[in-house]
Amino acid sequence: MIDSITIKNFKCIDNETLNFSPLTILTGANSSGKSTVIQGLLLGLKYLQYQSQDMSRIAQYRNLIDNFMSYDDIYNRRVGRKNVSIDVKFKMPDPLGLKYSRFDYDNNSDPTISGDSIDKNNTNTLLLLGNSFYYVSANRQGPASIEQVGFERLFKPDLSNMYSVFEQNKSEPIHESISNERAHSPMLKHQVSYWLSQILNMNNGIDAKVERIDSNFVRLEYEFEDIGSVSPFNTGTGTSFLVRLIILCLRAKPTDTIVIENPEIHLHPYSQSKLGEFFAYLAQRGIQIVIETHCEHLIHRVRYEIYKQRLNHEFATIHYKSSATTAFETIHINQGGHFTDPDGVERGFPSGFFDKSLMELLEIG
Repeated sequence: MIDSITIKNFKCIDNETLNFSPLTILTGANSSGKSTVIQGLLLGLKYLQYQSQDMSRIAQYRNLIDNFMSYDDIYNRRVGRKNVSIDVKFKMPDPLGLKYSRFDYDNNSDPTISGDSIDKNNTNTLLLLGNSFYYVSANRQGPASIEQVGFERLFKPDLSNMYSVFEQNKSEPIHESISNERAHSPMLKHQVSYWLSQILNMNNGIDAKVERIDSNFVRLEYEFEDIGSVSPFNTGTGTSFLVRLIILCLRAKPTDTIVIENPEIHLHPYSQSKLGEFFAYLAQRGIQIVIETHCEHLIHRVRYEIYKQRLNHEFATIHYKSSATTAFETIHINQGGHFTDPDGVERGFPSGFFDKSLMELLEIG
């Protein structure tokens, strides 16, 4: 799990340290620096990639990381050609303790990537660091009915192999700590169907049915209780984005970290809110969720889950950035569901977010 990140002179961030909770929300204006934090995390994981050839999941992010490995592309142009550094601290389960990785770059030399005294021969430690981190890109796979079979442990950032993962694991129980007793059984297929129905508000139920066509391909259809089987191309686009995300999240285990860009895309406001409930459910049970979002419905639902005592108020942190030239504001949520500053004093949310539509509605009268 991620404990914190310190970023210096990287893109639009001058010098900031952000602490991470079980549920961490990055939000704010477009092009303000939210994605920069996620890119910093990926660069921090570059150290782990260098330590072992067996870390297959980290290798999936290599092309993404290489897109911002050039000094001229990443230095903060408002402060000049200074050293760029990113420190990521990981909160490891006992007895491993706290570990970190560091990315360091100046305009006169190649980047250096280092870390603490992780024993390179301790493959369990290395694999724990690498195989417990998942990144979901905003540029991810939409509707598709057929997918090529892939190696089931390899989670791609665009989630383009989730049908294959689902087909190979659908009858396996998910981790007991996140298994919802309201589902038909602990098996992945029943847990996916439960959350898909809940988030989409399908009172009649919806099942994601996947089957192997041959040795190379699988097919997915949605089974509705009232109308039967329907192709993903004949249901809402948001359903296809959502089912892949649910499969990934329910394959996770406690102490894993899942970083998701814009989880709410193509979803109705009701479903966006229920997605906040889903993330709160996972975070309360030990899976670290880091999301970048612009969705007020999702954020309000997290507040509500805290208010209803279904999420510990200490488990949620919001980092808000209003522009590329301002620093992040850290916002917490108290037991009553109200926003507070880091000292626990109640405060409002930064202007121009929740209040924007309200001001226009008040003007309309």
